[in-house]
Amino acid sequence: PVSEGQTFTLDDVAAHSSVDDCWIVVDAIVYDASGYADAHPGGASRIADTCGTDATRAFRGQHGEQGAPNSMLASFEIGQLTN
Repeated sequence: PVSEGQTFTLDDVAAHSSVDDCWIVVDAIVYDASGYADAHPGGASRIADTCGTDATRAFRGQHGEQGAPNSMLASFEIGQLTN
């Protein structure tokens, strides 16, 4: 388990690049979306393509500030991105 307030680098995130082990970054916050791909309303490929990356542009482009997607994303938060 990841402790609250933990920081990660993009290299850390990149090490989690499969749908079963999927970390993403949105707005400098790191999220563990492992196993969520099959439940994603837009299809698993939408999540698979962003695993291990900074997905800010993809997420904001698709969801903007929509309540439900942002609430779901928040539930996966594990830490902050650091340099």
